[in-house]
Amino acid sequence: MNDAGGIILTVKRGYTERNFGKYTESLGHSFCYALASAYETFWPDNNSTERTYYYHISTLLDFLAEDCSQEELRDFLKTGDVSGAGESYIVVLFHNLISSYRSYLSELGVVNRTKNNYAAGVRAFVHHLASRGVVPHGLDIKGFKFERGIGPTLLDVTIHKEIDIQALIAQHQDTLIDEGLDDLEGIESLLSNIFDEAVAGGSSEAALDIVEASTRVLDNRLDTLKSASADLVIQHYKLLQEARQWASNQAYQRKAKSLKDMFRQNTDGVTDRLASKVMGAEYAILLDGCALQVIVTYCYLYHGGVYPLDEDASYALLANRIQKSGISISDVRNALGYSREARVAAFVWLSIKYAINPDALLNLATNCLIPIGNDGQYQLVWNKLRKGAENQESVVVSSRMDGVALTCETLTAIDVVEYLRICTEHIRDFARNEDRDSLFIGFYKNFTKGTGGERVYVPSRLALRTINIAFRSLCLELSGERWSSTLKALRGSVLLLTGLVTRDAMQVMQVGRHSDLKMAAKYTYHLPEILRREKKIREFLEWFETVLTVSIDQFAEKVGIDPEAYERRKQSILNQQFGGIHCSDPTAGIQPGTIEGEVCHRIDKCVSCANRRSLFLATKENIANVIHWREILTKAEVRLRGEEFTRWHLWKLFVNSILDKLYSIREHRRLLTQAEEYCNSHSNPYINIIPIHVIEEANA
Repeated sequence: MNDAGGIILTVKRGYTERNFGKYTESLGHSFCYALASAYETFWPDNNSTERTYYYHISTLLDFLAEDCSQEELRDFLKTGDVSGAGESYIVVLFHNLISSYRSYLSELGVVNRTKNNYAAGVRAFVHHLASRGVVPHGLDIKGFKFERGIGPTLLDVTIHKEIDIQALIAQHQDTLIDEGLDDLEGIESLLSNIFDEAVAGGSSEAALDIVEASTRVLDNRLDTLKSASADLVIQHYKLLQEARQWASNQAYQRKAKSLKDMFRQNTDGVTDRLASKVMGAEYAILLDGCALQVIVTYCYLYHGGVYPLDEDASYALLANRIQKSGISISDVRNALGYSREARVAAFVWLSIKYAINPDALLNLATNCLIPIGNDGQYQLVWNKLRKGAENQESVVVSSRMDGVALTCETLTAIDVVEYLRICTEHIRDFARNEDRDSLFIGFYKNFTKGTGGERVYVPSRLALRTINIAFRSLCLELSGERWSSTLKALRGSVLLLTGLVTRDAMQVMQVGRHSDLKMAAKYTYHLPEILRREKKIREFLEWFETVLTVSIDQFAEKVGIDPEAYERRKQSILNQQFGGIHCSDPTAGIQPGTIEGEVCHRIDKCVSCANRRSLFLATKENIANVIHWREILTKAEVRLRGEEFTRWHLWKLFVNSILDKLYSIREHRRLLTQAEEYCNSHSNPYINIIPIHVIEEANA
């Protein structure tokens, strides 16, 4: 420690020194001594936190020592005299410091999140100074509001294999220039994800449509994760059902009892090598061709359906038999329910299917399904932390129809919940009390303390970090070690894909169960705003306003909008459409191969087109158009080769998303019935759009 005139001005810990003496000329020895003394007890234990806090604190002190607005406070700190009368005036000077410093931060050219970080270190130290009487009580620097983004998605994955990002971006330089992407700061990773995977998937044109490509990449990654997760769950579910059948099989039960008796003999001790050899032969005969079935049945009958712990007398004997039988302990554990991979797959499937936050999904309980009626429908219920309080959220789910086989396509939330109940049923009875009703519990060394303070091996709720690690492994496996992500990206990806395909904030709000449209609307123009620096956001909002109010009579007059302009927008919305998508200007000539003034023929580009309007009007004729269009797209996907169908992929996503939404809402059932009747009585207007009929005739 250094000192000046007997006053300690430097605080030291290890090799790190914090010198407050540099402020003595501006702030006086006494105040700097108080700062140093206070910092000695304030010093955070974490080195990284300490460095950050000291930087924030020194920035405030630099401001106090140098800014002209603080001259009167500096004089007081050095001399103890002020021109104002009384202690209250000194308090005013300190409040003025905090207010002026906040104004200084607000003028910095940094985002509000960074300003809040600057304020946090100052706030903590000022509170500490107040507790020591160095500054008045009640001083506080308010934070800065910042716009909440949509968070990570599967377009922001971590790429593990080496790729030359700059070369990849240079390859698409013309596309980037056309989109106005002169400044790539902060989006190189996003672009490399899109370019690398989208181009590998095949593109029929030299100029890549960034929004279309990103939509395709997002859909492909979500679909891959969801399908693989469903398969893992189903395969393990079937194994668990088989294991139950083994445990109730009398032949396996008899063998399991014999195994138990032989273990007892082994425990009592074998006296000679010959006897040991004879017993080994008996083991081999007993387990020949059915080792897994017998050992699983043994665990069911004599260990409560769990694999014995290492302190159990039969643990070593069982491990020895398993090794010599050509199976593994993991095989046995899987059959008893211990598949971390499948349990994480269930977590991933539910995340994608219902856009549930990971933290909220961990709150799923064994009684999360509530029947609603007699038609196989339930409410899937969970708790979500929102604005500091737990709120209950739910979605309506349906069970499989009787006789429908369990496949990746027919898997339901009811199946997944039942699977989770079965795979954890035997460990639930001795799980921690607070975790006993949780669906996502595991049996792993969690270092929970027992009653005597010893570390014990207790089933407990899975930690989110554990699930995230397994999810990362799943991503790497499915991507060929190319990329990985976090569970948090799944919900954002589902909502972003919904917004990109439908451009319908109402639908995003329903999928994400948002309380208002503010957050949901961000997903409808997130990518255009980031990638294209969306120049038409204001126009988009005007049309969005029209969409939301198109069914309200005399809306324009009620809210003071020009009725004629509003009516023109409304009629344009109603008239300019194909397959349920509306165009703001079909003669703009903005798509490749089209001419301004002539009607656009590039209907394969409608879903990602900048002129597309963000709405779907649920009329009988409009729904019938979508049903007819889906019929043609379904045939095209079957008949055309993969790369030939690529240009129609977004249309497939759009029509499926729209119809899934309509069929899930009870209020639309009558309208859907009318639309289906309309389809049956009218020829399909899209029959010649995609030339699949030629292929059909050739195959006839």
